[in-house]
Amino acid sequence: MSPFAADMSKIVVDKGLLALVLLGLGYCLNRALERHRARYAYAQKFSDAKIQAYREIAEALAHQMMTLTGLLQLITHEDQREEMEEASASEIVKVYDTYADAYPAIAVSLLKNSVFFSYDLAERMIKCQGSMAELRGIIHRKYHSAEEYGRARERIRSVAQRLNEDNAMAVHQISQEISYNPFA
Repeated sequence: MSPFAADMSKIVVDKGLLALVLLGLGYCLNRALERHRARYAYAQKFSDAKIQAYREIAEALAHQMMTLTGLLQLITHEDQREEMEEASASEIVKVYDTYADAYPAIAVSLLKNSVFFSYDLAERMIKCQGSMAELRGIIHRKYHSAEEYGRARERIRSVAQRLNEDNAMAVHQISQEISYNPFA
């Protein structure tokens, strides 16, 4: 074999090996890029689902806040009256029952979307549910005197105000979490 043919065969083998190395590097780079795109797409889908869940929860909390505000206004109006009337107690129960009718849908929304809650938001939502159960117990209890009913009204006011504040804080926290979301 002539020196020229030997050099040519070395060059061809060298270039072939270089091409294989470049092909392998291209393949590895392509796989890494595809993995990155898949993670990004997953993060974006998850973020979209989280934002939708937070919007549903915020809507449910807003509904709850409106009902509680109506309940507080009714109690405040009732406080301005001189004597307790049986009708006023039934009005409070009626306003509360309006909320209670919608409560299962709100609870389902909260439970369905709870996987997206941050620890702080989950803690606040648990606190809200506890206050709601307390409010339900106070409102549906039978009162035998105006004095008992007056004390109960103060507890209703206190729990409803606390629940409204917790709901407002939860809505604020939800809006913060949405605004901090890079995909929003």
